Amino acid sequence: MEENSRNPVVQEDTTTSFLATLRQRYRSARAKFPRSFAFFLWVFIPLWLLVFLSLLGGNWLTRFEAPKEYATNDAVIKARFLFNLSNPGIYQEKLVNLPMTCFYDYLNETNVTRLPDGRLVPDEAITTEMLLSDLSIQMKECSAHAKEVLDLHNGRQEQVFSLSIVPLTFNWIRCWDQQVYGRHNPVQPTPEQILAAGNQTLFYEETWLADQARLYQGYIRNETTGGGNESDTNSTTPCQGLTCYNRLALDRSVAEATGRHGCGSNIAAAAWFFFTVMTTVGYGNQAPVTGDGRNLVTFLGLLSLLAFGTILASAGSIVSILFEDFAKRLKWNSNNRKHSRARRLINVHIECLWWFLLTFLWIIFVGERSATFWKDRSIPGGEVPNKWWDSMWFAYISLTTIGLGDYFLPPEVLFLGDVFVFVWLFLMGFTLFSGFLGKLSEVLRHWTGTSSDLENELEKVPLASEDNDSDNPSEQTNDEENGIPASDSDDPSQQTNDEESRFPATDSDDQSEQTYDEVNRIPGSDLTRLLEQWLQAVTAEEGITDDPALVERETALLEQVLDQRKKIEDKTTPS
Repeated sequence: MEENSRNPVVQEDTTTSFLATLRQRYRSARAKFPRSFAFFLWVFIPLWLLVFLSLLGGNWLTRFEAPKEYATNDAVIKARFLFNLSNPGIYQEKLVNLPMTCFYDYLNETNVTRLPDGRLVPDEAITTEMLLSDLSIQMKECSAHAKEVLDLHNGRQEQVFSLSIVPLTFNWIRCWDQQVYGRHNPVQPTPEQILAAGNQTLFYEETWLADQARLYQGYIRNETTGGGNESDTNSTTPCQGLTCYNRLALDRSVAEATGRHGCGSNIAAAAWFFFTVMTTVGYGNQAPVTGDGRNLVTFLGLLSLLAFGTILASAGSIVSILFEDFAKRLKWNSNNRKHSRARRLINVHIECLWWFLLTFLWIIFVGERSATFWKDRSIPGGEVPNKWWDSMWFAYISLTTIGLGDYFLPPEVLFLGDVFVFVWLFLMGFTLFSGFLGKLSEVLRHWTGTSSDLENELEKVPLASEDNDSDNPSEQTNDEENGIPASDSDDPSQQTNDEESRFPATDSDDQSEQTYDEVNRIPGSDLTRLLEQWLQAVTAEEGITDDPALVERETALLEQVLDQRKKIEDKTTPS
């Protein structure tokens, strides 16, 4: 019992020790490889998080949008089937023969005998006047019925025709024979799978027609249609027109037929759509139509958009810092002398131009990769860029998040491998573009004279309310002249200088010496920061004085160091 009671404590101590060791190793590795840790922790892993969000959102979207797309495609094929079944030529032929049809119907209803030679012999009780009168009424009724049939046919034809010309869509689904081509979401497709993805419309129509024929024959055999015409199933003559079919069996089979057999979710296309939502590109070639799909895009899309903005800003800043560090350490040998010419790359104008060049070259690279994709994944009847400038245009409107939608990646032939490639191409392009915008803002601040260290400048100028804190104007003036804010105390002897009020007092008797030591020991203080910058400048390699801008920068840093040093000595020297 005693050993069992101690086990939780021992286990807790072991876990704590393990975590402490893990943290220590992490800190040691981070201190040894700061650049690698910065890139992987703040650039690589966050960008992979965006890829995961795209796949997650796309997987959920297919569950909401796929059933609706199945229903829409089934309705389109149903309209095409009825339009082809209702052959206008058959109706025209029947209208032409309508007078003779009505006349023979009249003869069958009256006591008129038709001889083999075609002559008509009426009954003796029927006079010619009666025959003509009844025939006139019969023809009028027949004509009225024909007009109703023709109007119904024309109206139905217009309705069916308007829907039959709508193309089938495969934004959220993929349809092919899995026994022949394999699963619907391969990472890297084979040429046969690419060909099958381009012929999904034909596969869906054939599947729908086969399912409709199966249902129709089943209803005829089972006599569930209320007594079908058995001659329809036994006849070897193909049906032509609605009159050839059992109407009830036809309606039921057409309403229940579907082409979704052999189809599955197109996760790659859905993930790519969610990525365009997250990055605000939004080509507009596909969009959710269900309420659940739109709600998912609204809430999860908003969260992913916030994550994208935050990660992109952080990644752009980290990449910019790493590049500056690389440029500082890069050196060339010329005439057996070491020159720090790479330091000139840190100039704000040169950096801006460099980032613009990288972004421009990346746009060209993405355009070339897009052109290769369209060349390998062309689909029948699809509009793809056929010129080099069109591919460059697509890359430009994509990496700048304009996304006009005149060109886009066809979802029918988009696979998981393509999604990974283009997602990373776009994310790296966004990162480069973000770095370029950051350097461009620095150039604008440089041209307008706005300091990048605005916070330090504001600390040097007191607020107007600070000037009125003291009740004694003479004391307030003396304090301001010495650079010390006035105290709220009425006793001047109890007032402390600015440095003493900023740092807690210790047991030392010499307050001035303690304050001076505290100032010099503070890591990250203004004095330490200026000294480090000045030392980096003056200890640079030979050739640094070739750049007048760097000489001016070194001189300004040295003046700030001396000025700050003098102020601290004045404040800390005992009176």
